[in-house]
Amino acid sequence: TSVSFSPDGSLLASAGKENVIRVWDVKTGQLLKTLDGHTLAVAAVAFSPDGSLLASGGYDKSIHLWDVKTGEIVKSLNGHTESVTGVTFSPDGQHLASASQDKTARIWDVQSGEELFSLEGHAGGLTAIDYSPDGQWLATGSVDRIVKLWNADTGTVERTLDGFPSSVAGVDFSPDSQRLAMVTDSREAQIRQMNTWEVLRKFEPRED
Repeated sequence: TSVSFSPDGSLLASAGKENVIRVWDVKTGQLLKTLDGHTLAVAAVAFSPDGSLLASGGYDKSIHLWDVKTGEIVKSLNGHTESVTGVTFSPDGQHLASASQDKTARIWDVQSGEELFSLEGHAGGLTAIDYSPDGQWLATGSVDRIVKLWNADTGTVERTLDGFPSSVAGVDFSPDSQRLAMVTDSREAQIRQMNTWEVLRKFEPRED
């Protein structure tokens, strides 16, 4: 299940347990397109920075790049051996990063569809992925209760953050790329400073 706004906020892409993606007009609520190309449920969607492309990843192990105007698939990226759980574009739109239950993340060239790097090191399936807004970093989270920080240009792991109480469910960089937020399945969230890796704040749900 995933939703994504287009960069200008005019469109919303949604995907759920079905194998289709729906593109909606945000202002009117009208369904504009239904994108049918996956054979199993779609787990992740993301618009490109210029809004011209929509990336989708699914339980069928495939990634599709869609032309937003025509609703047609312009490229299919194949290489993952298990469900694709996350997709995110680099800030310049030239690369796409994907996360999968096959324990890898991959970086793809959007223009050619070529796989540039396979990021290996997690001991469990990946559940979350995010590019830093400055394009230098890629963060991945996994059921192995670990977050890894990768050099987006070389595909090498630069930092491993562990000690989480349960599977990492989400990762998100701050707009200035100086902080990283993470949340686990047990609903604990924390923010870390990127240069020192210090925990700036923890958020723990109260037991009512």
